[in-house]
Amino acid sequence: MINDVNAAADKPCAEHLKWEADTAAWRKSEKVAAEEMARQDERAAKLLKGLRNGD
Repeated sequence: MINDVNAAADKPCAEHLKWEADTAAWRKSEKVAAEEMARQDERAAKLLKGLRNGD
């Protein structure tokens, strides 16, 4: 009986697995969004530098 309880405790439930998948997807989307914001910031900095230099 105790071995059955321990075995069940070691297996994540479906809800937890879904939560992990959702969390991983959210983290990935946050990373992608942060990378895109960094690219946009870089482009904006280049444009401003060009405007200041009269390019």
